[in-house]
Amino acid sequence: MKQGLWLIGFIFLFVFNANEIFGQCTNCTAQYPAAIQSTTSNALVTVDPCMFGGEYAVFNVTAGETYTWTTCNGGTWDTQLTLFAGGAPGCQGGVAGALEYNDDFPGCGLLSTITWTATFTGTVNVLVSRFNCQPQASCMGLYWACVSCGVSPGDNYNNPGGTITTCEGNFYDTGGPAGNYSNNEFIVTTFCPDVSGECINMFFSQFSIETGWDFMVVYDGPNTSSPAIGTYTGTALNGVTLAATNASGCLTFLFDSDGSVTFPGWEASISCNTCGVPPPAPPTDCVGGTTVCDDATFSGNSSGSGSIVDLNSSNQGCLLSGENQTSWYLFSPATDGNIGFTISPGVGVDYDFAVWGPFPEGSTSADICPPPGPPIRCSYASGFSTNNATGSYDTGTGHAIYSSPQFASPFTTYSEGAGGNGWVPGLNVTAGQVYILVIDNFTSNTTPFNLNWNLQNGATLNCTPLPVEMLEFSGLRVENTNVLRWKTATEINADFYEIHRSSDGHHYSVIGTVLASGFTTSLSSYVYRDEDAPRSDCYYRLKQTDFDGRYEYFGPVIIEHRETSTKILNLHPNPLTSNGLQVEISTPHSMQVHVQIMDVTGNPLRVQQVALAKGVQTFAVDFSTYSRGVYFIRFTEQHGAVIDTRRVVR
Repeated sequence: MKQGLWLIGFIFLFVFNANEIFGQCTNCTAQYPAAIQSTTSNALVTVDPCMFGGEYAVFNVTAGETYTWTTCNGGTWDTQLTLFAGGAPGCQGGVAGALEYNDDFPGCGLLSTITWTATFTGTVNVLVSRFNCQPQASCMGLYWACVSCGVSPGDNYNNPGGTITTCEGNFYDTGGPAGNYSNNEFIVTTFCPDVSGECINMFFSQFSIETGWDFMVVYDGPNTSSPAIGTYTGTALNGVTLAATNASGCLTFLFDSDGSVTFPGWEASISCNTCGVPPPAPPTDCVGGTTVCDDATFSGNSSGSGSIVDLNSSNQGCLLSGENQTSWYLFSPATDGNIGFTISPGVGVDYDFAVWGPFPEGSTSADICPPPGPPIRCSYASGFSTNNATGSYDTGTGHAIYSSPQFASPFTTYSEGAGGNGWVPGLNVTAGQVYILVIDNFTSNTTPFNLNWNLQNGATLNCTPLPVEMLEFSGLRVENTNVLRWKTATEINADFYEIHRSSDGHHYSVIGTVLASGFTTSLSSYVYRDEDAPRSDCYYRLKQTDFDGRYEYFGPVIIEHRETSTKILNLHPNPLTSNGLQVEISTPHSMQVHVQIMDVTGNPLRVQQVALAKGVQTFAVDFSTYSRGVYFIRFTEQHGAVIDTRRVVR
């Protein structure tokens, strides 16, 4: 019944939004609270729990930061929010002067949310109104957050709401990596790529919410009006990768929790790939398997089955259930001998395993994944206990292969089913050969395990000799910066990357360095921003250097300097210290630009035309006849398209 009510409410939300009426409200009656609000919190904080329709609050904002204001955390009447530039009381600029407006934010029913990236440092006013731009004698809470404050690539995002622009980091529920989410949450968070032409990928390594009562809805786009990818509850997204396919490259996540019982929530890694190109497999797949570099005991946690199905009837051998929750590893002996290991999980947990090989020296994961045929060792045994010459060894529900000669004869079955004793013969190995190991949690409860190596007769382990495997090396011009991005599937012995730039594709100079990942078979992503790039075509290449001094080149890529649209690059001085405002503008061709000066109410004061040649140039706008105050200046192409609107202080 509870789930049904949720779905009915969700259907009503979309039916209502299909007919919503848009406007911008100016019915300011009073400022409340009296204090100017400031925050650097990424999570929503309370402005005031009781604001009446017609009241507005004043907020300090910083240019470049992204802010969210919302009534979606609770309310009983149909709200509208309007954002105005601050600096004086009330609703500045009227309808024409509003910076942002929202009525009936998708996912909030009749309530509202504004998300806005500040174009200046100063104050703004946010007006709370009742539909349709009316006062309201009962009150509701207003909340806000600076969703970008203090956030840098690779940070954690604890479901803060609003829009986040990044291609790196981790997406958690509000409880973060160690806590549960809260009751009565209704949060919409959007992730968009920080480079044009790329699409967000979200890999959920853990997903656990209350089945049938709490829900996550994922949309392929920048808001909840975008097409829905699906509605998920329970553990439905565990081990799943979701990828944007829309032009914006964004994914939007709506999370709704009920009023009782909370769960651990989710943990997801954020990455980007070129739109239309499938993302590389996450580490739970064979091609992303972890390289074993020594014989030290290690712990693992098979928590997902990956986005690629590596096992089927042709290669799974005794693993009759295929992939449940898998961890993949690659290992290669540095010297000849015998290799075995034991897998020790927690009580009541059933881990199975399989080994494939040997593969030729120098084989990469791309060469040998998925496994090309049946495994050479395989155990599907369930609960068992056995004794051997080392004394009683109760394996519980773990599995092992053993290689010492004195224990060879009791373990003659190379592959065993559910009724096996958990022991199969060890491996006689040759230096340099490569093996694949999969460990699968049949119980599928994410309980970790320990793996202990047993090396005999001189065998030692070394890192599998996988080279740096470059998946992508690309570049784009973003405003005045050339952005280089590259991704690798594997890196062995990789020390650093040098970034080389050339104007002719032949003569290069070093412009920067980026540390490499060293030893890894997980996906590694890199970004380098050339903020001093000349306004001309640029060639780039990478020089990857190993710890031992060996190196190789990747590239080149070319970033062409093309001005595809008219852009206002700078207005100065602002505030004005003289009568003239200098406008720096970039145009793709010769054109006429209309410059309109407006007062704070949006009324036009003067229009002038400026003839511009192709390229970057500067012209002046005369403010000598205007008194001190706040003005807006709008730039329009000759056919009516608005280039930009800026605020100017006289």
